[in-house]
Amino acid sequence: MNSFCRVGLCLMPLCVFLAEPRAAEIQYFRADKGFGHAVGALPEDFNAPDSLNWRVPLDGGHSTPILDGGKIFVTTYLAASKELATVALEQASGKLLWRNPIVPERVEETHPIGSPATATVACDGKRVYAFFGSAGLFCYDLNGKKIWEQRMGPFRDEYGAGSSPICSMERLFLFRTMT
Repeated sequence: MNSFCRVGLCLMPLCVFLAEPRAAEIQYFRADKGFGHAVGALPEDFNAPDSLNWRVPLDGGHSTPILDGGKIFVTTYLAASKELATVALEQASGKLLWRNPIVPERVEETHPIGSPATATVACDGKRVYAFFGSAGLFCYDLNGKKIWEQRMGPFRDEYGAGSSPICSMERLFLFRTMT
């Protein structure tokens, strides 16, 4: 097989048509072309009484939280039950708005420092998209109702499936390197 065919087989994008995007407010991990920006500074001591506005215990995971319309979206993994979840919190208070757990048929084994909840969700202002490796790609409305799911895999990801979905041009993109 020539190298062009191998590259073509290794990079497989998944494209799904989306609702109309918000041109000025595309919210997803690294939407700023990787240049990150921050408002304010992190506290020196997270345990100091006035250092945080709120604190909420969550199951483990490595995804980066995203903000959209006053809501925080993140993914989590509870190893004891092999439960993956997409979670929405109220930005102002940390109040749990919704949590959608799934217990897939298969969860990739990861390195002890890895997690099956590694990919960061994407949001187009109307829907939230979460990718959990071989468990698949899941779409929810902003109130937590599952709209659709696409089972995928099996994959082998030593540190967790870190391919985060990207919303762009009225489509959802997910790039996976096949092993």
